[in-house]
Amino acid sequence: MKELNIEMIMLYLGQYGVYYLFLLVFLEYLKLPVIPSGIVLPATGILLAQGDFKFFPIVIISLIAGICGSLLSYILGYYFGSPILEKACVKSPKIQQVADTAQSYIDRYGDPGLCFIRLVPVARTLVSVIAGSIHIKLLPFMIYSTIGIFIWNVLYMYLGYRIGILFF
Repeated sequence: MKELNIEMIMLYLGQYGVYYLFLLVFLEYLKLPVIPSGIVLPATGILLAQGDFKFFPIVIISLIAGICGSLLSYILGYYFGSPILEKACVKSPKIQQVADTAQSYIDRYGDPGLCFIRLVPVARTLVSVIAGSIHIKLLPFMIYSTIGIFIWNVLYMYLGYRIGILFF
């Protein structure tokens, strides 16, 4: 299988539009290793700079996709999280380190820590499973996750937008 790069992502986004964007962002926030938002969102920003998309609808689509993926991860964490995390941490010290980082943000800052951890690469998507497994209440989880998802998505799309203006 060919490795996807930013040009291919832009081609697929141009061809399939918001459906493709929704799917990729949803899967990434679900913590499935498809294509990282560090590629998808800047590619979207480049297309925004080229006038292929409108800013507000794209931000809303990416936000809804991120919320849906995070919510499903939270639910999985709520019901199955501890055993899944324990097995994953045993297999990978990196996952243990990411889980510890996410947990320390939550311990230190409480529910608002969810917003902060959404801005830390790798940990930002794993935090949903952790929040579910430690039974953080759903409403604070949704509020702070939504804020963090919004900031991350807009920041990366803006980065792509600036690149699009300069180089494309």
